[in-house]
Amino acid sequence: MGLTQSEELLCQNVASIIKDYRREELSESITAAHVKKWIKQFPTESRELLLSETANILSDWYFDTTYIKNSFFRDVVRFVTNKYGFVSENLVFREAVFLNLQECGKSQDRLLRILEQVAISCFNESIITDHSLKRKHYIYIDDGLYTGRTSIREIRQVVELLPYGSTLDCFFLVAGSNGLAYNYKTISPIAKEHGIELALYRHRILDNIPYAEVTQINATTKEETYSFYQHCMWPTNDILSDSDIAEFATMLDNKRAKYLFRDKYWKNDKGIFTSSDARNEIERIFIRMGIKLLNGKIGNDCLYPLGFHCFSSWGFGSFLASDLNISNTCPLVLWSEVSGWNPLFPRRTKYNSHSDVEMIDFENWSLTENDINSIYSDSIL
Repeated sequence: MGLTQSEELLCQNVASIIKDYRREELSESITAAHVKKWIKQFPTESRELLLSETANILSDWYFDTTYIKNSFFRDVVRFVTNKYGFVSENLVFREAVFLNLQECGKSQDRLLRILEQVAISCFNESIITDHSLKRKHYIYIDDGLYTGRTSIREIRQVVELLPYGSTLDCFFLVAGSNGLAYNYKTISPIAKEHGIELALYRHRILDNIPYAEVTQINATTKEETYSFYQHCMWPTNDILSDSDIAEFATMLDNKRAKYLFRDKYWKNDKGIFTSSDARNEIERIFIRMGIKLLNGKIGNDCLYPLGFHCFSSWGFGSFLASDLNISNTCPLVLWSEVSGWNPLFPRRTKYNSHSDVEMIDFENWSLTENDINSIYSDSIL
């Protein structure tokens, strides 16, 4: 069955937002026809809701090259200038080394090429990327920090190579709150041991604390006020009415999964969606379709219906992308190509498999909100 006129227009809307996604790499650009291929794989009755919510979310959580240049990088340059008291922003490019630790063609390499364009066009400067040069200041830039595995591995390696007494400022376009805190908790002792002044910063925060903290108790009514926010997909237990999802949930339980469902204070939270009803329905659809892409099984690659995660769960559940790539922490239906699935975002993969993934204990990874605030409350762009 074809699309309705409203759905056709929504396909054009989504395509207009993500039109430059991996423009230099893909054989075909992202068009409305591409979006149609993706949406037609879903049940007819769900398509308009999926398209309208996707367009709404990506209008805020899709980062094109212009945004990266004019917002993210300009903020980084201003921040570093102020932090170290440079008399001009040009000194950022003369005094600091921008670390390129990933393979050529990966997101970090592409980010630094974009930064080089900014340096030349706005400051008539070039960036220094040779970390063997002895400098006081070193800067690590990446597009995303989600579980924190990649950045921990890369930053840990470079910390051991930098001169004693130098600074290492790490900037992420997007960072998950728990992952950012876990990163700092893991790396800071190593940095301190090597005499490195380490700081982690994010341009956009992806809040994914899986529990609410009591912030205030009314003295008269004893009513509690909670501080919570959630930018990731995370279903309620209402999805268990679907037998396939219920069976998969049992498998997760057998692997000691925690915080599988949002309840109590979270029950009616709309998150990044336009309503809680829309959120509930799309989470159900994405999980159901993701289970099919996994053939109803949980493998050893840490892939779940809502994306990669470092412990048993429905998946990380981020819903965002940039012109550079999409994270595997997003739902499988957005990027997977298994079983002939047509993804909305064909993904550049970093590894051939995830068979070497080290599972992380949930209690070590998931910190309290107070822990997180104490770690980076002064480290926000």
